[in-house]
Amino acid sequence: MQPHQIDRDVLIIQATDAINADQTMAMIDQLEAEIDAGKCRKIVVDCSQIEFLSSFGLSMLLRLRNAARQSKGDVKLAGLKPILLEMFRLSKMTQQFMLYPDVEQARQGFHLKST
Repeated sequence: MQPHQIDRDVLIIQATDAINADQTMAMIDQLEAEIDAGKCRKIVVDCSQIEFLSSFGLSMLLRLRNAARQSKGDVKLAGLKPILLEMFRLSKMTQQFMLYPDVEQARQGFHLKST
């Protein structure tokens, strides 16, 4: 996972299959610290490059989502490939994350319900 850009108040992260590796934990730790400090609380994870998502990778996404929600923010996922969409549906993870076809629609999803 790599921080990609900040668009207004939305952090956009480019995720790769490396989300399944241990080095992801260090990035999640850093993001949690930034969320706790109020630096970011609206996050879009661009999943368009992910071919496979392990239970570890999924737990990292859940951990990030939980941190954002504790700070009145959220994490939205964008660009999941059909096989991952099906996995999310079957595992009922669609109840945990808002899924969008692309980053732009996910980003706009934050602005539509901004207060």
